[in-house]
This record gives sequence, C-alpha cells and structure tokens, in this order.
Amino acid sequence: MTALSIYQETPDANLEDYFTPLDLYYSQVIEILSDGAVHRFNEMKRRLKKLSSNTLSSVLKRLVSEGVANRLVIPVTPPRTQYSLTQKGMELSRINADYIEWLKRWKNPPSE
Repeated sequence: MTALSIYQETPDANLEDYFTPLDLYYSQVIEILSDGAVHRFNEMKRRLKKLSSNTLSSVLKRLVSEGVANRLVIPVTPPRTQYSLTQKGMELSRINADYIEWLKRWKNPPSE
C-alpha cells in the first residue's frame, strides 16, 4: 500500500496528521518516480487526479532544484518533458516507503 492508496482508500487514515497536503504531494510524486522508469508530466498528472497541473509543476520544480529528480526536455514539437529520480531521490524513496509502512502500522495501533 502506498501513501496515495492510503489517502484515497482509507478515509479515516488522516494522513494530514502526519503530512501537510504539500508534503503528501511530494511523497506521491516520489512514489511514482521510485520505480526507476522515466515518467512524463501528463502521465503523472493522470495518476494524481487530485493534484492540479500548477501544483504538480511546482512539486517537480522543487524536486529538481533539490537534486531529488532529473528533468529531461526532449526537443520535439511539442516538447516532451520526462522526469526520473536521481541517486539522492532513490535513497529518499526508500525512506518514504519505510515511512508509509510506519503509518500503516501505527495509524490504528492494536490495543494493548
């Protein structure tokens, strides 16, 4: 289960208790990019239905500026832009996955 699926499928998960909405968007974009493949903007936009194009663009710009993601513009008409994780981003994606596991385990902890 991913941050995105927890957020979409578990209304009582209240990830906002742990993430601000913007943090959650960063987490979701990192999850998409963590498969090691190259992803195009519109592909990510389709997967992140609740995210506006402007917000996705801002998140991607920040990830690129922080050295977490690569941005490649392919000079065709119209231009195509592809994104992937850097080595720094791949390390962050492992931390992100561990954090999601922690959320799943402790969001509704077993009663003692």
